[in-house]
Amino acid sequence: MSAVSTVLERQRSSNSLVCLLQGVERKRVTVELRDETAIEGLITSVDCYMNIEMGDVTLYPRYSGAAPQKFDSFFISGKHIRYVHLPDHIDVMGVLQKQVKALTKLRSKRHEKQTLR
Repeated sequence: MSAVSTVLERQRSSNSLVCLLQGVERKRVTVELRDETAIEGLITSVDCYMNIEMGDVTLYPRYSGAAPQKFDSFFISGKHIRYVHLPDHIDVMGVLQKQVKALTKLRSKRHEKQTLR
C-alpha cells in the first residue's frame, strides 16, 4: 500500500475503490481516459483522489493513425480517468481484503497511540 500521509486520505481511500488501485501498485494496467486515449504502464503510486503515477508507459492516442508514444514516467489526474483495465490474473477480492486489512491496522495503531496519551 502506498504511503498515505493523512488520516483523511486513508479514510477516503478505504471508503472507495481507490484502495483497489492502491493494492495493484507495481502491476501493469491499462488506463482509459475520457478522451479515449489509452495508457498502459506500471502503477507506481495512487493517491486518495485516484491520481495515478505510472512508469514505463506507452500512450496510445485516440486517433488510430497516430503512433504510440513511450514515456519513462507519467501522471494521470483522477478526473480524466474513464476506466482502469486490470489484468485477468489479479484476484480483486483478495486485493480489496488485503487493503482494507492494512487500512484497519493503520487505524487501530493510531487509536492505540491516542489512548496512550
